[in-house]
Amino acid sequence: MLVFLSRLLYGVLLVVVILAALSKVGVQTTSVVAILGGAAVAVGLSLKDQLSNFAAGIMIVTFRPFVRGDYVQISSYTGTVTEITLVNTHLTTINNHDIIIPNSDITTSPVVNYTALPNRRVDITVGIGYDADIKTAKDVMLSLARNNPLAFTDPEPIVRVTNLGDNSVDLTLNVWTTNADWWSMQCELLEQFKQALDDEKSRFHSRSAVSMLKAWII
Repeated sequence: MLVFLSRLLYGVLLVVVILAALSKVGVQTTSVVAILGGAAVAVGLSLKDQLSNFAAGIMIVTFRPFVRGDYVQISSYTGTVTEITLVNTHLTTINNHDIIIPNSDITTSPVVNYTALPNRRVDITVGIGYDADIKTAKDVMLSLARNNPLAFTDPEPIVRVTNLGDNSVDLTLNVWTTNADWWSMQCELLEQFKQALDDEKSRFHSRSAVSMLKAWII
């Protein structure tokens, strides 16, 4: 960025110096300035989108809503920021796809920076049958979360009833961990919950408990 700005400033100063020199030797520069002004307007109109991206890139570099290495969601795209230029930003997805987003789109879209803060919450929802024992299910979920070495004890894990569906009662576990361990702990708990539900299926009497296991991010 500094190299680009220095070259731009050099070009502007060079034009000013040339015009001043021509004026000193008696050359009328009014028409030259008018021509340059018209050319600048024409160039500006033709490069409107690029100039918009350029201005947005300066804002991104200045205000730093994210930096290289951050895991972000921009509009419908999610990935790790690998490069920030003055006209676009590169994201690498978990599938190793390179997504190039114009900077002007970034400044006009919501940006979710998942790694801006050191800690992150995992939310896992399990559906159990209406004839199941809610307390037993909550105890199993809490026990697995508390015994997970990646889970925080402060704030401690909690389980609440979050929805009464047509065929199930939804229990949601909230448990905190570090950003680095978020994915690993979520996968571990999902697997452990499935095994626990399989083991306790006769006690929960939930014919659809395993199939309704799901997780999402808040």
